[in-house]
Amino acid sequence: MTEYKQVLPEFKAVVQELVAQGKYSRVQYFSAINEFLTIRTKLKNLQTEQDGEFLQLATGENIRLDQIYRLDDHVNPGYQDYFNSSCDI
Repeated sequence: MTEYKQVLPEFKAVVQELVAQGKYSRVQYFSAINEFLTIRTKLKNLQTEQDGEFLQLATGENIRLDQIYRLDDHVNPGYQDYFNSSCDI
């Protein structure tokens, strides 16, 4: 896995707000092998580990914040210049 890249505070605040709302969200992210994935799930918790910050999902999966492309309509500022021609976005 690549080295963790700090996430801008504004995006972290969005993550915290969505977790607090306890609703189902669309999460678009890059897997450890760089697959672009989209899932819809409940956001459970935001946690800090030794190797970065993680969004814990109701499915039990943990996703590094720096691998998240978009939560609902909120694009991670670290990916603003990312262009994806997928119809899923």
